[in-house]
Amino acid sequence: MNRKTVLVIAGALAAWEAATSLGIAPSLFFASPSSICLGVFELLFLGSAAADILSTGWRTLAAFIISAAAGTPLGISIGYLKEAGLSVETLLDYLRSIPPIALFPLFIFFFGIGDISKIAVGAFTGTMIITIAALYGVRQANRMRLELARKIGLMGRRLFIKVLLPESLGSIFGGYRVAASFCLILVIVTEMFLGGADSGLGKRLIDAQMLYDIPQLYALIFISGAMGYILNKSFLIIENRAIHWRGR
Repeated sequence: MNRKTVLVIAGALAAWEAATSLGIAPSLFFASPSSICLGVFELLFLGSAAADILSTGWRTLAAFIISAAAGTPLGISIGYLKEAGLSVETLLDYLRSIPPIALFPLFIFFFGIGDISKIAVGAFTGTMIITIAALYGVRQANRMRLELARKIGLMGRRLFIKVLLPESLGSIFGGYRVAASFCLILVIVTEMFLGGADSGLGKRLIDAQMLYDIPQLYALIFISGAMGYILNKSFLIIENRAIHWRGR
């Protein structure tokens, strides 16, 4: 983060603090940056937010693992077997277009209001994202390298492992990052609205909103955003190390 960015952020926070202190921004709707920082500290070190973060985190991780385990081979298979893939591509495009929130009643019907339904909503959406990313990653592989590999005798499984899979990993990891973010978002949303959760950031958010605890509400929003940011950055680091040959 460069100096200019730091100055802009500091200026915005100072203006926000002044607006709340002077009553320009009503305290019923806005919390000051200082009260939000205090709320984050209290939640993380004095409250029970650690348990909520762990609950949301393991649900998100479970949803992502299911998504990656199902979506990666499915997308690669559809992309590799072109003729067979065309027959299911329309169905995939339709399924990924369904708003996840519209699926809530269906998942409640099948899985109840416990952890399974919360994980299933995230896993469904994540699977669609990863499947599409893997499919197009395989199809957009460098045609010159594929032709060269075929000319030197690489065919079938060897062609797939040595050329096609490495070429598609960039798109697949991009799908992983997007899917992980969506899994986190949907887990938090389901914790807020599906009920049946004793812990989780979504439950704490809705509780703070119901009690008009505005500083804690903003603090929980900040923590949720920080989780998403860390998740995305972690995948970027893994992606850059795993695909070290990209761009060469």
